[in-house]
Amino acid sequence: MEHTGRYNYPLLKVLEELNAHIWQVSPLHLKRSMGIQRGKTDPLDAKRIALFSMRHQDEFQPHQAMRSVLLQIKSLFALRRVLVKSGKSLKMQLSEIAFVESDIQDDLEQHLVSIASSIRDKIKQLEQQIIRLIHNDIRLSRLFLLITSVVGVGSIVAIKILLVTNEFKRLKNPKKLACQAGIVPFEHRSGTSVYKAASVSNMADHELKNLLHLAALAAIRTEGEMKE
Repeated sequence: MEHTGRYNYPLLKVLEELNAHIWQVSPLHLKRSMGIQRGKTDPLDAKRIALFSMRHQDEFQPHQAMRSVLLQIKSLFALRRVLVKSGKSLKMQLSEIAFVESDIQDDLEQHLVSIASSIRDKIKQLEQQIIRLIHNDIRLSRLFLLITSVVGVGSIVAIKILLVTNEFKRLKNPKKLACQAGIVPFEHRSGTSVYKAASVSNMADHELKNLLHLAALAAIRTEGEMKE
């Protein structure tokens, strides 16, 4: 099936309970592998996915079900993401108060500051709840401790890595993880006429990329081997 995130979840739960062999493929991967296509209907899409499965059996990557505790963390982390985005939007609104009618500037500022404070409190609560879930699970607690032992890597980066790799069941190869994060440069050249400097791909988990970037900035400020 196409990997469409939460829309797959009800079907996935049923198939997991039936111990079915599940193969989820990126919609973009499917689209680009099918060549030139004309027309689009649900039955036609189903046929094309079936043909893809037959022709690319050597690429089969079995679906690794997420444990219940990790699914809970995933939902809480998604809510945190929404709140962080809302907080940034409010911060922008605060910076633009100077352009509003002076009579209501103080009123608006009070409202925005109050809402922003409430959002920060809720984000903190969500993070504490996630950390509690991790510490109450032996496997997650051990992995979390290992990840955060790296200089510059904090709890948010560790949580994101646990989710992206499904506790390192889905992704075990560091090069594949780096590729998914969009931090691996790729060459672009052909013969003598086409040549571009190696650059990273835009097809990436941008949240993971941003978090790793912040972790790297923190690491290079720390005295010792990482800074050197």
